[in-house]
Amino acid sequence: MPTKGFPTKTVILAIVLIIAIPSLIYWLWQRQPKGLTANDQMLTPQAQNQSATPSATQAQKITVETNKVLALNKFQLQGQTLPNSIILLYSNSINTILKSDANGKFQANLDLDDGLNLIGLSTLGTDLKEIAATNLTYYVAQAKTEDTTVLAGLVKSIFKDTTTLTTQTGEATVKQAKNAKVAIPKLPGVASQSQDQDIRVGDYMIALGKNITEGQLEADNINISRDDKPQNQRHWAIVKILTTLSKNNFSAQQTGQSKTVKIATNTNSSFIDKDQKADSKAVVKDRNAIVIYYEDEKGNDTADLIYLLP
Repeated sequence: MPTKGFPTKTVILAIVLIIAIPSLIYWLWQRQPKGLTANDQMLTPQAQNQSATPSATQAQKITVETNKVLALNKFQLQGQTLPNSIILLYSNSINTILKSDANGKFQANLDLDDGLNLIGLSTLGTDLKEIAATNLTYYVAQAKTEDTTVLAGLVKSIFKDTTTLTTQTGEATVKQAKNAKVAIPKLPGVASQSQDQDIRVGDYMIALGKNITEGQLEADNINISRDDKPQNQRHWAIVKILTTLSKNNFSAQQTGQSKTVKIATNTNSSFIDKDQKADSKAVVKDRNAIVIYYEDEKGNDTADLIYLLP
């Protein structure tokens, strides 16, 4: 007489499959690319760095020349803001902190990179709160630059020979001159390509030329970037140091935040104490500091400049 129910081997096999299949699905899911998640131990950029476009109120509190095309890398930046303020200048290659005088005037000697330079400028009051901010754009051409202006930003819209850009300080328009020189990246896998390939929305444009009106440029030289779009990757924060610098790291608490963060240094990090150059020994427990930093390839907050406060 046949045995009722399923054979034992069949039951065991079914149980194994029931356990194995969900496990396999979970394993495959775990191997899928994940979106970036917030790291609670990272510094939070100050207000100016969270948006490339400062408010009109902030911009009006700083007077400084920008959008200049220069023949030399060395440039003396001069400007005016509120009296007795702390001035932060930060970019991928320039990071400095200085003070305005009793009339609000300030100046800094900058060593700019060849080509495009995107620089953030923030003004802090005596209470160390940001009271004004703007972004500066310079272009070193090492050629004739008289009466030449630069505009740089993402292409927002195109109408015939006129392009609207989203720049660091708002929208601007670029009118392409009749005989303008236009450089556009070659398409992958294409050996030859005509110079009149279309500019696209989303491209990054660097345009050199003469101002027609404020915020409108007639460009005779245009350079387009697609894969590697220029951006200022530097940020700043004010912190209280919780541990002495050891093995190129120290712990800190950011102003207005309850979390503890870890800040790394390297051979390129510089230190200022009492407005004088210092060394890493100045980073000690319970000191307050302004840190200009960036996120390195390993996801660490790495300091370019640590400015120790009194």
